[in-house]
Amino acid sequence: MPENLKYKNHIAHYQKDAEFHDYFVDNPFDAQSNRRRYEQIFQLIKRNEPKRILEIGSGGGYALRMVEKLETAYFPLDIALVNLKKLDQRSSINVFPVSGDIYHLPYKEGAFDTIILSEVLEHLDTPQEALKEVYRVVTAGGHVVISVPYKEVITYQICVHCNQPTPTHAHFHSFDRQKLSQWMEAAGFETVKILTIANKLATRLSAYRFLKWIPFPIWKLIDGLFNLIYARPSHLICLVKK
Repeated sequence: MPENLKYKNHIAHYQKDAEFHDYFVDNPFDAQSNRRRYEQIFQLIKRNEPKRILEIGSGGGYALRMVEKLETAYFPLDIALVNLKKLDQRSSINVFPVSGDIYHLPYKEGAFDTIILSEVLEHLDTPQEALKEVYRVVTAGGHVVISVPYKEVITYQICVHCNQPTPTHAHFHSFDRQKLSQWMEAAGFETVKILTIANKLATRLSAYRFLKWIPFPIWKLIDGLFNLIYARPSHLICLVKK
């Protein structure tokens, strides 16, 4: 990331972002790959029988759809109040939404056995500092699941307000397996599993829209076949342990 690209005020940015963009309206191209990404995330964390799940950057509430099937307490954290209010209104279970910032999490040490960061790290100008906070609030032996775009080619536009380059989708970082593992291990975590998911070609061809009714294990096999033919997965998912 170029050194001059820093948030002036990331909290104000994401408050305004949520007012402008409705995160609860699915993009038809990405809706099924987003759904399957969360299915994969919960496949990883269900094995550890989570009791208290913190999702940092809960956005449009994809995790809520999975949490409602589990006997666990769900704590969605987001900067934008508007997102948290919508999530709470859509929930069929008791949730514990909090407006907060990943750099200063409003929880005590070891408060959660499971933490989800889905499509968050790429948006942070100093993610290593954020990961120290994540490490602080996960209990010893607890797990964190992270998803990020895989090998994204970051592009830039000129901002119409300041005439300076700004990254597309506010993505500052591109990840591969080695980089993500190194960052997590530098924060003190142990990498348990790392994998890729959601083929870009299948997504753009809307193939997954026609496969939305099939069970996740079969979908994953089909996704794997797409990646054998055209090795361009969209997302990298990493399970780590404290």
